Amino acid sequence: MEFALATYLLGQTAISSLVGDRIYWTQLPQGSGRPYILLSVVSSVPNVVFGGATGLVQSRVQFDCWGDGYYQAKNIARALDTLLNGKSLLTTGSGAIRFEGFFLEAERDGHDDVDAPDDLYRTSLDFIIWHKGV
Repeated sequence: MEFALATYLLGQTAISSLVGDRIYWTQLPQGSGRPYILLSVVSSVPNVVFGGATGLVQSRVQFDCWGDGYYQAKNIARALDTLLNGKSLLTTGSGAIRFEGFFLEAERDGHDDVDAPDDLYRTSLDFIIWHKGV
């Protein structure tokens, strides 16, 4: 799911025009530029019914949108919301994933003034994502 999601986002002009290729999972590589999106899987739970596993997985993914200033971070978050919220999609190729639905669960703002006192702002979006391998 992680590779397919990042690849999809990188291929979307609405996102790449704002962050270039700076979409990362879990940890920001040293020396990375800004703005960027940092993704983290908060939870991942397989869907199971009395007959067994359905193949569907419910994941909560946090999208941290970092920018130089409040509005830059917020614009990245708005682009993600427009692109994903309420949508489904099918990725292709090796490791194809069917994303059954993206649902925005929470949004919050932050400002990092400890490690980077140069006006680094964050808007975090938590999406519930239903997905399964194809």
